[in-house]
Amino acid sequence: MAKVVYGSGKVRVAVDGTLDRTIRAAVKAASQGLSDGIEALIDDVSADAKKAWYEQVDKRTGKSQSSITPEMRLTTDKVTGVVYATQKATYMIKRPGPLSMLSPTYVIPADEYGKVYAYVIKNGSFPPGYKGLIASDGHPYRVRKLRPNPKASDGKNMWQQNVLRPGRKRIKASVRQIEKAAKKAVKGVSRG
Repeated sequence: MAKVVYGSGKVRVAVDGTLDRTIRAAVKAASQGLSDGIEALIDDVSADAKKAWYEQVDKRTGKSQSSITPEMRLTTDKVTGVVYATQKATYMIKRPGPLSMLSPTYVIPADEYGKVYAYVIKNGSFPPGYKGLIASDGHPYRVRKLRPNPKASDGKNMWQQNVLRPGRKRIKASVRQIEKAAKKAVKGVSRG
């Protein structure tokens, strides 16, 4: 076992024997307590982001939600918890804007089409709440009725709103709990 030297600034202390074993056990227990707290934190952030993901946008392939991944990164000098996406497109998804509209894939019924047809012929454009194409002779075709998107929101980036911001809030709220877990782990270490 290598000789352990602890220090800060110009002060250095070399320890061995029982004190060395106790300090090593305390450091190991504290790091385990920290890693357990951090792992629980990133698992919660990841689970909450996945849960809220399709409440805000429509599901197409499901790849963006399933790509949200928590990961623990342990090195000799730090323990890091990271939530990342394996699909790069996940970082680019935005919630629908406040003026977002939906149009069905089907064309409107014939009686409704007659009213829209008369409006387009008279005004040269579609009435509010409808969209479609106007032929070169002025006749409308592929007419669809628009409706407000029920998931209309602020148009902000989903990754930032569902992962980064809640993650920062959880970190601030969890710092005390992680410190307590580390202290509890260190207290459980036998002394000698």
